[in-house]
Amino acid sequence: MKWIGRIIGLLIAGALGGGIYLTLHRESVTLVTVQGSITELAVNAQGLLWLEGSPQGDSVSLWLLPQPQAAARRLAEGSNLHDLVLNGSEVFYFQEEGNARGRLCRLALPAGPPETLLSDLIYPAGLWVSEAEIYWTETFPREPPVPHVPLLGSWSVLRVMSRTDNSVRTVAYLEATGTRFRGRLLGTYAGQFYWLEQRRPRPGKGISAVKRVPVGRDTPCVVALMPGLQEALLEGERLYWTEPSTELTPALYGAAVYVYRLDAETVSLRTDWLMAGGTLTAHEGLACYGDGIGWWQLPSRLAPARLITEVPTPGRRAQGVLYRGALYIVVRSLANEGSRIVRHPLTWRATLRWLRRRW
Repeated sequence: MKWIGRIIGLLIAGALGGGIYLTLHRESVTLVTVQGSITELAVNAQGLLWLEGSPQGDSVSLWLLPQPQAAARRLAEGSNLHDLVLNGSEVFYFQEEGNARGRLCRLALPAGPPETLLSDLIYPAGLWVSEAEIYWTETFPREPPVPHVPLLGSWSVLRVMSRTDNSVRTVAYLEATGTRFRGRLLGTYAGQFYWLEQRRPRPGKGISAVKRVPVGRDTPCVVALMPGLQEALLEGERLYWTEPSTELTPALYGAAVYVYRLDAETVSLRTDWLMAGGTLTAHEGLACYGDGIGWWQLPSRLAPARLITEVPTPGRRAQGVLYRGALYIVVRSLANEGSRIVRHPLTWRATLRWLRRRW
């Protein structure tokens, strides 16, 4: 009788688009297993995409899994592809050939050929795309460099291209202490563009800042300043960032997550006792954090984070992305013998979508 009730509930949920919650077991599933190293991934209704470095380390390929249990296909290949962005049915990324010059490439799903939007970019890094604009950074190294002295080192610029007339302009000048911008382009909210800067002004130290600039101007202001090399993420009206733990010692070995509600101008501590140097991801109100222990689901108010899965990543940054209630993570072999992508459903709706073969 119990299973009959569950089957009836499943049929009702399917008819209503997965809106009914059932007591089904939410199991993780391995989607992809490769011999190389998966460095980036993205997912939406068009499919699951990832960048895969060859086992020899001489090339990087862009792959697409259009549907669960379908065959993956390679969309592009080059010596160095990075900063993968999936925007609707369009895929964007940078391609470099080892001479500090890069190209901004775009292709249309499901299998459109790659096209070059911009070329001769100097050490491009960081990429954010909307329907109207494309943001990225370029870094100009000083020769010879002066280590740990920002004024005598490299300098970076934040640029934007209009997708209407392809015009390019400089938005802001950024601080940089290396040959490439360190940080993350976060996106726009209420006419402001946000980004995270990370820098090391002296050996063994670091500092991070979340900044924003009104669209159309070049005078950025600091939203948050954090010691250490921290993480940040913008999802809707919520701006997440990490700071050194207020309870763990030594402080910079632990991390706490804060949330800034941009619509209400309020900042609150969300959780603590995480490992430093992790990765934030969020979608539709859910948020997760991946560190050297595994992946954690962040609470909606001040509380301990919930461990989703243990995935040790010694010496490597955790890779994962949330989409419609499911967490997609990269699990690397500790013996450097390959990588796999695993899907962890966090909500019953995500479980039902998977039963209906939908991302």
